[in-house]
Amino acid sequence: MADDTVVFAGLTPHAPILIPGIGGKRLDEVKITVDSMTVLSRRALAFRPDTLVLISPHSPRHQGAFGVWRTKRLRGSFERFDSTEENVELPLDTEMVVAIEREVRSRGLRTWSILDEELDHGATVPLWYLEAAGWHGPTVVLSLAYPGGEGLGLLGEAIASAATALGRRTVIIASGDMSHKLTPAAPCGYEPNARIFDQAFVGLLRRGAYARLGEIDAHLQESAAEDVVESTLVATAATGGKNDGHEVLSYEGPFGVGYCVAVLYSKPGLDREDSPPAAKAETENSQPVAKLEELPSLARRAIAEHLEGLREIPQISVGGEVALPGCVFVTLYDEQGDLRGC
Repeated sequence: MADDTVVFAGLTPHAPILIPGIGGKRLDEVKITVDSMTVLSRRALAFRPDTLVLISPHSPRHQGAFGVWRTKRLRGSFERFDSTEENVELPLDTEMVVAIEREVRSRGLRTWSILDEELDHGATVPLWYLEAAGWHGPTVVLSLAYPGGEGLGLLGEAIASAATALGRRTVIIASGDMSHKLTPAAPCGYEPNARIFDQAFVGLLRRGAYARLGEIDAHLQESAAEDVVESTLVATAATGGKNDGHEVLSYEGPFGVGYCVAVLYSKPGLDREDSPPAAKAETENSQPVAKLEELPSLARRAIAEHLEGLREIPQISVGGEVALPGCVFVTLYDEQGDLRGC
């Protein structure tokens, strides 16, 4: 059972293009994700954690054992992505590592030590944003077992128990990208059902229905080419399945890969920042739209303002399910119910 020492859990994507030195001008195409990752990092650090635990699906894997980074300093760069400007360097929380390994073994699971290697991008991208937000404290990076699926909940419980044993205020970060097959130009090819996986996963996060994350159809999950489910299951298990303060901050897939930023758990009792700083100025005088049922009234308003001679398009800020990629079809009827147009 999770203790109050786990104060925050979040989900972030890990695409290298989210790093300024790599994304360059294309960073504008993922501005929503960039802003949300900044907000998530600030919210996490607002709890003044003693340690941070990150689960990366791209860290090295061994069969039947979870990996634990054991280098004294956790280092990672983006040189392989042609960026020499950004890097990550954080101290290892050795005591937390030992405690997690002990708790994992007590649950009949195995770990192995990752030595003398640089962090993978599944770790460095989220950690870069956390460092930018001010995190320089003790950190733990964990990898998943191969082939996966086994013991994820127990690993999450082990993290929580280790935090409790040491009395550490702990932040958990799950690193993961959604489907890699959203468009014909996607890096792993196109799969028409990939978007269904993303919609199902984001929908469960939005409802805080974490117990159902593992129930998503295995074939759909595999065809989507995702790497988000396992790390998220570990993080939600570390909170004991609690979903206080849960919120999907953003979802988008501009390059054929789904990026979701979400607060999975936020310990009650702390004021939080409700929207990305860059988005605040843009949405100050706009109408927020987050639910599909709000769209008809927005369409009516747009038509009415045009017919009344108002030239400016209604300003809106989208979030929630309205931010999911899709289409809108508007049908117009008169007061008698007769079709006027579409």
